[in-house]
Amino acid sequence: MIEAKPQYKWSDFGISFNAGKANDQGEVLTTCPKCSSKRSEKNKKQRCLAVNIFKLTWHCNHEPDCGWSGGLRGGERGNKYSTNIYTKPEYKHSKLSQPHWDYLVGERCLSAEVLERNKLSTAGGAIQFPFMRGEEVVNIKYRTPSKKMWMETGAERIVYGYNDLTYAKEEGLSVIIVEGEIDKLSIETAGAENPCISVPNGANSANVFRKLEGQLPKHMILAVDNDEQGKKLEDELAHSIGRKFCSRVSWPDGCKDANDVLIKRGRDTLRFLVDNPKPYPIAGIYDVESVEDDIIEMYNNGIVGGEKIGWPSLDELYTVKTGYWTLVTGVPSSGKSGLVDHIAINLAKKGWGFAVCSPENQPVYLHYIGLLEKYTGKPFFKGKHERMSMEEAMRGMEFLHEHFHMILPEPKGDGEQSLTLDSILEDVKTCIFRYPNLKGVIIDPYNELDHSRKTGVSDSEFISSWISKVRRFARQYNVHIWVVAHPRKMEADIGKDYPVVRPYDIEASRHWWSKGDCILSVWRSLKPDADTSVAVLVLKVKPRYIGRQGKALLDYDKVSSRYLDPLNGESHWVDQKDDR
Repeated sequence: MIEAKPQYKWSDFGISFNAGKANDQGEVLTTCPKCSSKRSEKNKKQRCLAVNIFKLTWHCNHEPDCGWSGGLRGGERGNKYSTNIYTKPEYKHSKLSQPHWDYLVGERCLSAEVLERNKLSTAGGAIQFPFMRGEEVVNIKYRTPSKKMWMETGAERIVYGYNDLTYAKEEGLSVIIVEGEIDKLSIETAGAENPCISVPNGANSANVFRKLEGQLPKHMILAVDNDEQGKKLEDELAHSIGRKFCSRVSWPDGCKDANDVLIKRGRDTLRFLVDNPKPYPIAGIYDVESVEDDIIEMYNNGIVGGEKIGWPSLDELYTVKTGYWTLVTGVPSSGKSGLVDHIAINLAKKGWGFAVCSPENQPVYLHYIGLLEKYTGKPFFKGKHERMSMEEAMRGMEFLHEHFHMILPEPKGDGEQSLTLDSILEDVKTCIFRYPNLKGVIIDPYNELDHSRKTGVSDSEFISSWISKVRRFARQYNVHIWVVAHPRKMEADIGKDYPVVRPYDIEASRHWWSKGDCILSVWRSLKPDADTSVAVLVLKVKPRYIGRQGKALLDYDKVSSRYLDPLNGESHWVDQKDDR
């Protein structure tokens, strides 16, 4: 991809800063010209705008009140006070040059009618692919036969074939999604039953579907490239759209994409493949054809375990796999919520996104502060230990912005708050559609939710149904869900600690044990002279190849709010100015 030259200057957006204060990554903080002047006198000079002088980008960390972002290569991306601004390219449709015609028709086997319908042209030494919405050209991709590609600077990114997407929605047709413009034109050349669109930026395009909420037809056919990046894109698209709304196409051996099939196997084969896609595997519907690729993959490469958290003591016993759920319980004040938050931070560093519903951790900014401490490993508030710097806090907030999305209850008309499992999962669905990296969901705790039920439904029946709904959601949307549940009131003998909490100690139901995929119980001594060790007991693991029963010992550092693993060589955080 040819990197476009900057179209703007910092001064075009009123951004000023001292470049000499940038860190090794090119990051420097300054005031935000959009929101700083509108804030209280105390906060007017707060440096909330993170500028990267290497990447030529900026983002305001003061959210949700601002969130202004953009770059010198594309302009601003909008905020609370302004709308998105895009450049509008000029496009003149002309004939393709003879070399480009020979390349597309002769080498790539595309039909002349398809090229004309999609209004391809030649400009300079490149083929022009206009991205149209209605009759308006909103962007242009340029491509040379040597595969150098670039798009218009500052223009809006939309799917290639947007008008075909609109047509499919109106006519009740499915839409085929491919990874490149030539693949889309190949499927048109083959005369497929359903229209086809292409993502605008190859395998890194899943985010474009955030803008298409409500515009997609009921069924999508994923026909992306047959390589590692293509499989990743396929997974992200299915995750965002919903697996039950997707089918997928597998290309024959020796063919990477739709155009490869057109060239090597011909139009009829390509049309047959895209007209007969396989159902995307979803929970509850598992014919062998739908999981054939997974079986072959496992035969060739063996079982792939869950994601390791990063604590060797616990990784030996418990790893995290999407499509399953974990019950977390434990004695009072044992740090159940803090442990789950730290698990989420560790997984977020590996790219996971999280939707978090935690009514006990309110107001929400205090919950974010706790996550900041776990991310930076330093305290947020002033004290005898050195706190995190403002720069560290801002970088941490940028990280949280990318990986954590809080779900809060919506007030009912009578002023009460509605926090049912159904309302939470509806919000999670929205997050999954908008944030393709979202793989984790935290509900903390079960005890704080609204558990209203129909007359005559027993506690046991309700909990069984509640857990089944959690489990189905995890399977269907391929996320991992953590549910924190407090035990019933427990009594400890004088001078003794609480016993280890078991699933049967939670609100009158055996179903916590029988329907739990993975079960963790957190225990620590509450005696005044006790050390800071925390035991994490893995009571159940499903599927069995992602872990086993056992006990892991971690250490809790009160200064950084982190859980430490001695096997990592980690120790308590000590201030350089501390006398110890």
